[in-house]
Amino acid sequence: MPENKKTTKEKQAELYQWYIKVRDDYKASYRSQTNQYDKYLITLASGSFGISFAFVDSFLPKVIKNPVLLPLAWAAFALCILLSLIAFLVGVKAFETQIKLHDVEYQRMKDRIDGKSEVVTSTEARRKGKSNNIFSEVVKELSIITMSLYATGNILLIVFVFINFK
Repeated sequence: MPENKKTTKEKQAELYQWYIKVRDDYKASYRSQTNQYDKYLITLASGSFGISFAFVDSFLPKVIKNPVLLPLAWAAFALCILLSLIAFLVGVKAFETQIKLHDVEYQRMKDRIDGKSEVVTSTEARRKGKSNNIFSEVVKELSIITMSLYATGNILLIVFVFINFK
């Protein structure tokens, strides 16, 4: 049947199929995200922190050059771990919010099919500021910060080792 000849019920059925698929995609992304990035970053930061802390007594020379580098590296690792845990919690809220926004989008489109209102696409809604997911933005920023902290901790640790163990 041509697109413009579809009945309201057929349009609603197609819309509902789209809605379920996108919602399932959000849930799959949620599971994947929560099981991967934060877990790896926390593991790496904890490992770097733990190994450097465990071997500090065994390998440090009697005279330490630039002693501030090691505690700064540890602080970077600790902050990385803490912010990763916070990012995980904010990420959960981001997915919950995104699913709610998707529900609103579905209802808007359903209302349009029923002739109750005009469609406002998600792009138009974002431009108008109606479907911003601030939690997603916070997670993105936290991801950048945590990766930067992890890299900074490693650089500080490498510099400390290079200065004190040459």
